[in-house]
Amino acid sequence: MNPTELLNQLDHALKQWLSASAPFGVFATDSELNILYANEWFERHFSENVGGICGRNLFAVYPELLERGFDHYYREALMGQPRLLSHRFHKYLIAAAPISGGTRFEIMQQSALISPVNIDGKIQGTVTMIEDVTERVGRENDLYIQIQERERLLLSEISARKLAEENERLKGSFETLRLEGAELLEFGRAREKLMHRIITSQEEERKRIARDIHDHLGQQLTALRFALELLRQQHAEGTNATAGIAKAQAIAEKLDAEVDYLAWELRPAEIDDIGLEDALRTFVAEWSEHFGIRSEFNAFGLHEVRLKPDVEINLYRIAQESLNNIAKHANAARASVMLERRDNSVVLIVDDDGDGFDAAATASLSEMEKGMGLFGMKERAALVGGTFRIESSDGSGTSVFVRIDTVTVEGG
Repeated sequence: MNPTELLNQLDHALKQWLSASAPFGVFATDSELNILYANEWFERHFSENVGGICGRNLFAVYPELLERGFDHYYREALMGQPRLLSHRFHKYLIAAAPISGGTRFEIMQQSALISPVNIDGKIQGTVTMIEDVTERVGRENDLYIQIQERERLLLSEISARKLAEENERLKGSFETLRLEGAELLEFGRAREKLMHRIITSQEEERKRIARDIHDHLGQQLTALRFALELLRQQHAEGTNATAGIAKAQAIAEKLDAEVDYLAWELRPAEIDDIGLEDALRTFVAEWSEHFGIRSEFNAFGLHEVRLKPDVEINLYRIAQESLNNIAKHANAARASVMLERRDNSVVLIVDDDGDGFDAAATASLSEMEKGMGLFGMKERAALVGGTFRIESSDGSGTSVFVRIDTVTVEGG
C-alpha cells in the first residue's frame, strides 16, 4: 500500500471515529451560525437526531445559548478569537442530563472550545468541541472535601494543643486577674457613689445659693429700686438729678431681673411641683426670651407621668447646660428641645443651627480639655444609667442626644 492510499484510509478511519465513537461532541457552523455538521455524540447524550439539527441556526436549536449571552463568544470566534469555556465558571455550554444516574449534578458539567474555521485565510465559520467532565468534577469535589476534612482535623488538633498550652499559661494569672477585676469593680462602685455625692452636693448648694440670693440680694435690690423711685418723685423738677436717678433706676431694675433669672435658673421650684416636662417647657421659653434666640419645645409620652427625681433633675440640668452652651458659643438663630418617652426609655434631644464644631476632634480630647460642661453632662447621663452623644461639624449646628433606659415612672 502506497503512502497516499494509507493516508486516505487513515483519514476515512479518523472521520468515522470522530463521527461515531469520539468521547466528545463536535459541531460546526457556517459564518451565519447555521449548523453544518454534528457528530453522533449529540445523539448519545442529547437524544437529538443529528440530521434534524443540521441546516438550522445554532440559536434556533439551542436558544438558551442566546439567553445566557454565549452568542458573544461565537461573534468573537467569527472575528478570529477562540474561546475556552471552563466548567468552573460556565458549568456547561448546552444543557443535558449527566450520563451517570448516580451523579450529584442535575446538568452535565462540560468544558468546551469555540474556535474559528479559517479556510484559505478567511474565516468561514466556527467549530465547537464539548467534553463531558461531570465524573471528573465529582471526583475533584470528593477529593476537595477529603482535603478540607483533613485540614479541619489538623487545625482542630493544633487548636486543641494551643488551647491546652494557653490553659496552662492562664492558670497562673487567673487569680491575679480575678483580684484585679474585684478591685476595679469596687473602684467603679466607689466612683459612682462619689459622683452621686458630688452631684447631690451641687444640687443642695444650688438650692442654698438660690435661697440666699432671693432672700437677701433680691430684697436689697428691690429696696434700692423703690428708694430710687422715691428719689425720682421727690426731685422731679431737678433735671440733672432726675436723669441720673432714672439711669440708676434702670440699672437696678435690670439687676433685679438678672437676679431673679439667676435664682430661678439655679433651682426652679416648679421641677419639684409640676415635673420635668412643664419645667423644661417653662425654662426653654424663659431662656429664649432672655437670650433672644428663637426656640421650641416638644414632649411626647410624658403626659401625667413623673420620672424618678434623680432622672428628672439630671435631664433638666443636661438640657439647661446644652442651651447655655448654645447661648455662649453657638451663634445660633434657632434651638429646639425634644423630650420623648419610648416604651421604658426616655430620650432628650437638644439641637441648634449655629456654627457647630469638630465633634470627632473633641472626642479625642481628655475630659479636662473638653471642659467641665461636656464632662458634667456625660457624667450626669451615666449617673442615671443613660448614654450621652454629641453630633456636630463646622458650620452645621450641634445636636445633643441623651437616652436613659429602664426608667421607673409613676402617675402624675
